[in-house]
Amino acid sequence: MTKGIPKRIVDKMDKMFRDASYTTLDKDYASAYHPRAIGLTLDEWISFIEDYAKERDRKYFFGYNEYQRPTVFFDSSNQKEWEKNQKLSGREQVRFWETTKGEKRTKPKNKINRFVKIKGEE
Repeated sequence: MTKGIPKRIVDKMDKMFRDASYTTLDKDYASAYHPRAIGLTLDEWISFIEDYAKERDRKYFFGYNEYQRPTVFFDSSNQKEWEKNQKLSGREQVRFWETTKGEKRTKPKNKINRFVKIKGEE
């Protein structure tokens, strides 16, 4: 596929792709495989994720998402740990909104706005 392209150019493009992809993955807590969007076979994608996790020293495990797509979940080594981390992350978000925005989480009347201003604080 790289026939006729000098090796130094191929290596440079590979590094640019890897660095950009690694930066994107640093922000993610999960990533699903899709052959058309990613342009890699499943084996290549798994190898890419394993290389990324090893280089960035992130724990991970593979599973399926609700659409039955292979998915990698970061910062956990199994589903039980993943669910625990997600609960803690949700609680951190609620504390952030309550302390910085003066808003308190309520039972949603609609799915758009789940936070309301605390009365007496403005």
